[in-house]
Formats: sequence, C-alpha cells, structure tokens
Amino acid sequence: MSIEWVNQAVEHMRDWGRARGVAVDLDEMRLLCDYASDYLEVKTLGDFTPDTFERLLLDIYPRKVITPPESAGETVAAARSLVDFLQDGGHVGADVAEAMRARLDEIEPEMPEALADTTRYGMAKSIFSAIDADSLEKSAELSISLSGADHNTPGGVAAGSPAEDVAGADEGADHHFDPDGDLAEASAPGLIAWLMGGVPEEAAERVVDGWLACRTALVAAGELLAAVAGAPAVVRGIAISIVDRLGEEAEEALRARLDDPELRPHAIHWLSARGLPAPALTPEEALWVSVDMLALALPGAMDDPENFAQNLAASGPPAHMIEEMWRVDHADVVEVLELLGRTLPDASAAKAARKAAFKARSRGIG
Repeated sequence: MSIEWVNQAVEHMRDWGRARGVAVDLDEMRLLCDYASDYLEVKTLGDFTPDTFERLLLDIYPRKVITPPESAGETVAAARSLVDFLQDGGHVGADVAEAMRARLDEIEPEMPEALADTTRYGMAKSIFSAIDADSLEKSAELSISLSGADHNTPGGVAAGSPAEDVAGADEGADHHFDPDGDLAEASAPGLIAWLMGGVPEEAAERVVDGWLACRTALVAAGELLAAVAGAPAVVRGIAISIVDRLGEEAEEALRARLDDPELRPHAIHWLSARGLPAPALTPEEALWVSVDMLALALPGAMDDPENFAQNLAASGPPAHMIEEMWRVDHADVVEVLELLGRTLPDASAAKAARKAAFKARSRGIG
C-alpha cells in the first residue's frame, strides 16, 4: 500500500522529469517505491541501496508482479531513472548511485529468467496468471496483505473472529498460543492467530522463518493445512501463503488436500508451480478460486479502496469472469462482488459485478 512519502516522491519525480525534459515511467517508478516500502522496510528515498534493487527485481517482482519476461527491460529502465532522480535530488551520493547502476547492469540479463520462473511465483500471482493468461501482459498485481488480516481487532482475536475459527479447526489438538513464549513452538493455529494480530511485515517474516525452521516442510504443510480446513478465506490465505514458501518435500501434504474442495485449487497451483504432476482446474474451480483470492484482499481493500481498485483494474479477473462469479458457492462471494461493484474504475466491469452480486444474493449465496 502506498504511503505518504511515496506519494510525495512521485510528485517530485514528475517535476524532476519535466524540468529536465526527460520521459519517465512514473507508474513503474511508483511500483518500485511501493514494493520497497511494503517489503523491504524502505522508509525514505535515502534508504535505497544497490541491494534494494537486487531484491526488488530478482525476488519481489518475480514473486508478486504479473508481467511478462520481456517487460524486464522497461522495469530496469525505470529503475535507472529512479537512480538518476535519487542522485540529482541528493538522496544518495555519487558513489552509491554508481554502485546502483553497476548492480542494475548485472540484474538486467537475469531478470527475464527470474520473471519466467514459475517456482518463484507467490500464490496470488500463480493463481491469477493461470486463470487469465491475458493478465500476463499487464504490469501490476493484485495487492493482498495477509499479515494484517485482522488488524482492526485489538490483539487480533475477538469473539467470532477468524482467529477463533482457527482455534477450532482441528478439535482435540493442542492449540497452544502463548504470546510471551517462543512462537517457533506454537501450534499452527496459534501461529496463524498471532499473524492475524496485524504484526509488522518484518516481524511476521522473522517469526514464520523461525517456525518453519523447527519443522520439516512436510510436517509444516500438514499442520498448516489441517489448521485451516473449513476456515474462512482470510484465515485459509495466511496458511497458504506460508505453505507457498515450501519446496517439493511438502508434496505429500498438498496431495492429501486434493479431496478438500476449498484447499484443492490452492494445492493444484502449488503442485503445478513446482512442475509436479497435478490435475487441471475445472472452469468451476477456476471461478471459485478467483473469488477466494479476492476474499483474501477484502480487509486491505476496505482500508484503501482506491489502491485496491487501481491494482485490481490492472491485474484482476476480467469482466467476463466477474459476470459468472454469482454462480460460485463461496461464503464471501456477495461481499467480493459488492466491493468490485463499488471500486472498479471500469464502468462495464463494475456494472457486471453489481449485477452478479444481485444474482448471488437472490440465490442466497454468501
């Protein structure tokens, strides 16, 4: 999500380009700043380093951004413009700027391969790429924040909250959750409940890494998926986002969930992304999982509908898919369609969403 310093920086970039008669790709430069802020803890323009660009272009972009490999040159060009802007504005010194340019020279030939490597895809990118091949021609992503899923609830847990549903997902298990203890030893429901407390991204990453380090990939995947069987979409999404980090060693746990109608589409994409044998999604499953992925974005979309609409317009499902979503038997389908109807900037797509929401309500879905 864009924050104020990014908005101000983009305005300065626009003025900088005009003053020098330079054509700048403001959208791409904004995306670089957004991701640096969201995932790399960059708080000011002066926080950019050569390593920032390496992590952005070879890790974050392949994992998050739906864009074809041949677009890498445009992104690197925008990164070079950003470096020029940083130097001209006095945000970094000449030596640092030269080091950034040298790193970009190294990154440029590697980035197309990184963008084409499906094993690097995050779950949201994997799913929307498979559902709508045309979206590969677009250079933005559907922003989904999982770690802040329940950040409006003090402590992240309230009566009737998704976190409470996690605690009841596997009756009889030891769902210990001691916020003052070692989270690496927490149960899978306990870990998810903690993540739903709206913890900072950096802290969430550190805890999840520690939790995974204490288990084999197979055990971790099995515990996480068992914890969210039958859970709401946001809860399920947190578990899936963690499982998405695991390698082929977790295959057996994912295959065990192919008979679960809610986890099956996610398991199929996990297997396919790693080149493992997997069944094809049926058209009905493709529709269902598109609703499920949008449901994961609901909390963040309600906080920042404008940003949600901009990202969704660039890389979300097309109007013809939205028109059919009313048929999906998903608890959140009405809420998803109503949100699309309110926020999509494309009038025809927004109208399709409103009509679909009416049909879904008429069927009593959601």
